[in-house]
Amino acid sequence: MAKDVLALNIGSSTLTLASFSVDKNVTLEDYATVPLNVEPGDDNRSAYVLTALEEARDQIGAGNGPIHIAVPSKNVLARYIKLPAVTDKKKMDAMVRFEASEIIPFPIDEVVWDYQTLGEKGIDDDETLILAIKQDQIKDLTDDLSANGLDTLTVDVAPLALFNNFNHNYAGMDGCTLVLDIGAASTDLIFIEDGKFFTRSVGVAGNVISQQIARELDLDFMTAEALKQEKAYVSMPDYEESEDPEAKIASKCSRSVMTKLHGEINRAINLYKGQQSGSAPERILLTGGSSLLPQLDEFLSGKLGVEVEHLHTFAEIEIGNGLDEDDVVGDAVHLGEVIGLALRQTGKTPVNINLMPQELIETREGKKRQGWFIGALALLLAALALWTLFSKVAGDKRTGFAKTLDGEVNQRNVYNKSIKAKLAELEEINKRIEAITPANDRRDLWVRLLAGVSSEVPKTKGAWLHEISPITGPMPEKVVETEGEPAAAAAPTGLPGFPGGFPGANMGGPQGVLKVRVTGLAYTDIVQETRDLSTLIGNLVKAKDPKTGVLLFEPKPENARSPNPPRDSATRSFAVDLVLANPIPIETAPLVPTN
Repeated sequence: MAKDVLALNIGSSTLTLASFSVDKNVTLEDYATVPLNVEPGDDNRSAYVLTALEEARDQIGAGNGPIHIAVPSKNVLARYIKLPAVTDKKKMDAMVRFEASEIIPFPIDEVVWDYQTLGEKGIDDDETLILAIKQDQIKDLTDDLSANGLDTLTVDVAPLALFNNFNHNYAGMDGCTLVLDIGAASTDLIFIEDGKFFTRSVGVAGNVISQQIARELDLDFMTAEALKQEKAYVSMPDYEESEDPEAKIASKCSRSVMTKLHGEINRAINLYKGQQSGSAPERILLTGGSSLLPQLDEFLSGKLGVEVEHLHTFAEIEIGNGLDEDDVVGDAVHLGEVIGLALRQTGKTPVNINLMPQELIETREGKKRQGWFIGALALLLAALALWTLFSKVAGDKRTGFAKTLDGEVNQRNVYNKSIKAKLAELEEINKRIEAITPANDRRDLWVRLLAGVSSEVPKTKGAWLHEISPITGPMPEKVVETEGEPAAAAAPTGLPGFPGGFPGANMGGPQGVLKVRVTGLAYTDIVQETRDLSTLIGNLVKAKDPKTGVLLFEPKPENARSPNPPRDSATRSFAVDLVLANPIPIETAPLVPTN
């Protein structure tokens, strides 16, 4: 069954909203591209975006529902790093989080970040792309969408949506391809080769042409922008120039800016070849509103010596019956990103970055669970009501008006017995929900513990962790201490592996994780004395649960040790047992008993 989904690309000067139906194929059902009519640097940009979004929804008749969105790359910090190849996702997440805290120039809790491993996992070093954006920017946008009845599923970045589009429509293309997305405020360069990609954004784009025309002709920006769209082209030596004075100036401004863009492209190619060991592009595919500048393709082809054409975004995308194919092809430069977003709905895209704040993801998941429980209860109550109604109708037919008072009483007793039985069933369902809920709340506890510990390590330079292992034992009981006789605490038991066979069998009651053993290394030329490691340990016990802000460990660690290293050793080891403030129970029995 096809699923309907909306896709929204918010550019610097235009907004594109499209509706798709997605099943085995992706079909473009309708779309609208609306100019924002906002000048560069206008602080009230969000108001223009909401106005344009309302107009776009009116044009295509889009109602409320789920939506994928793409934001401009100029708002997003992107960094490429190399990490040791690992196949364990938890280890990879921990390594990337540590690297992200080092390279993102903002407090990690003030940004939304995600990462994408490029190429085949576990082969040599993993090339990894880390993306981050200020949390308040995304939160303001998703809150505005929610207030207008749109439930955000994905926050993608425009060049990555274009990569997913290319991967779908140009599957199997050999050699290096450069997708050049020339917008209003910036130009995105996306190098694609052997299934990998490398992106770079430069500030040479359509607005620069408009600003130069405005200076030359003493016009305001919006008037110069309109003149550019009406008369500008890239002047070429072998082509006859226009006799219109304004067109001549606009064309010379366009050539000047595109010459600067050519220089930026050459610099990006050299960077790609040097840092990424990539190849020179064999072809260039143009997209974005400013790529429609007449004679631009011939200008770039002559300068770079490669074939230049526009990105074909519909090779493997179907067009709905209500759309004119010629109109859609003419607007293709505005549809590349929204098609890449719609492909996310298939679950088969190679890049799946999502810059949705974790708080919003958890809220949406909670609503799903709540809806399931409410739906189950509603079905039960509906069944009870139907059963009661059926019983009453049947009883009325059977007894008629001749039923005596005793018969009425007997009938009501039947109802009462049935209601009690249904209430017992409902109580059993509540017990099952109560059994499942605590374990559900603990499902991300280890992720939060690792995140809390990792956030404290960078505070001690020259030190890093290489293993965090659980120490298990009987869960402490809540007992009342008598004066002079403190309650005896059970000694923790170190079990091999985790959770160590089947804890709880013949081990004196429920088992749990009481401590975590943290081991690591430090450079001897930076961390020269034991007190430096004491500082690290002191930081570790201050680690907080990033979700609740509660301290994870007791203030006094145990078994801290750091043997003196050999004289010529570059590193020294250290280890410490951190006592959990709230021991973690290990479930060994089914959460819900089976009959």
